[in-house]
Amino acid sequence: MQTYPHASRIAECTSCAPAIGEGMTMLLELALAFTGVGVPLQSTVREPIEPMPKLSACTPVGAKAVYHLSDLPPVAVERLKAFFKEGFADAGTAFNATDVIRDPSVPQRRFLRAYQHGNKWIVWYEHGGRGYHLHALGMIKWPDQTGPKISPFGWFGGGNSTALCAASKAFFDGVETSQEM
Repeated sequence: MQTYPHASRIAECTSCAPAIGEGMTMLLELALAFTGVGVPLQSTVREPIEPMPKLSACTPVGAKAVYHLSDLPPVAVERLKAFFKEGFADAGTAFNATDVIRDPSVPQRRFLRAYQHGNKWIVWYEHGGRGYHLHALGMIKWPDQTGPKISPFGWFGGGNSTALCAASKAFFDGVETSQEM
């Protein structure tokens, strides 16, 4: 950590008081306090935790909602992390919402929620960057598979969670085509 030792000498300068006046000495002390002079600097910069977007209410008939990655089956989480090689943050945690990379270890995608209906899961997530947007990604577990497979179903929702809800309902109704992701 780096400190500024000269700050205490400036603030304690008693011979300066008559020259600049009592009020100016107080202003100098306040300026030093608000600029962080004399305060240790942080050695690492952390990505801020962006607030979760406001999502429209959506409950596909017969579906169970999941609000954290830890509530998904472990094999589904493994498949998502393998699919998103750059990482996938849990709901409410830090992710890189912009193109300004403060911490390269923070992923650019963040889980919002998922719905499970039978052997199908649909995962809503946000993708940071200059063109911040929302997506829905379908996963299906066929009886002969050990875990869910990322299906070709994907939906680019822009900034509109209502579109994600419609996509989720369509996916559970058997729609297999998708918008390009």
